[in-house]
Amino acid sequence: MVIKKFLGNFRKVILQNVREKVLAEEYFKIIKNLKIKKNIKILDYGSGFEPEIILNLYTILKKKNFKPEIICCDFYNFQQLSKLNNNTKKIKFVNLKDLEDIKKFDVSILSDVLHHVGVEKKEIDIIFKKLLKNSKFTILKDQFETNFFTRSILRIMDFIGNYYNNVEIPKKYFTKHGLEKKLKILKINITKKFTSISIYPRYFLFFSNPKLQFIYILSK
Repeated sequence: MVIKKFLGNFRKVILQNVREKVLAEEYFKIIKNLKIKKNIKILDYGSGFEPEIILNLYTILKKKNFKPEIICCDFYNFQQLSKLNNNTKKIKFVNLKDLEDIKKFDVSILSDVLHHVGVEKKEIDIIFKKLLKNSKFTILKDQFETNFFTRSILRIMDFIGNYYNNVEIPKKYFTKHGLEKKLKILKINITKKFTSISIYPRYFLFFSNPKLQFIYILSK
């Protein structure tokens, strides 16, 4: 409990939601360039319990005269859904099991979700197929490992950012070759690639390495 409390406070005081603000801006740029209608429908898949990215994105979209309809989904229980929906009237939160009843979306977003599922698990294939079936575009934000050192860096980052929320720390991350091979097998198109994304300030040293971060825009 002490460690989790410390990590939670460290994340808020030191990191100050820098990652969330940067990614929200990046997602807006992508959405703007996709030239999607102003009445945009967005799905945040695996949104978690602190959906700061999507809240920041909602604010940006509203300022730019969009009319966003956003649904966030994850493995929420009844109490969690009540709290999230009461605290945030702008966005609707649902359990993943209820996602089948929801209409189609213009854009679905996967923000650092799949490495927590497990990059070698078949569940990822199911997620890809489901999102691409129900969305015109899927924005995939995740992380690449290139060797044992970069994998260790990513695991430390996940420990700092997610352990206090009881999120399982991954043992592996995507490699560029492995991910693109998977997408090819699934017949998913990579519409655009954004690599070497600067999310953290340089004073975070190894942890701020932009080469660890990527965004792919996917389509059927």
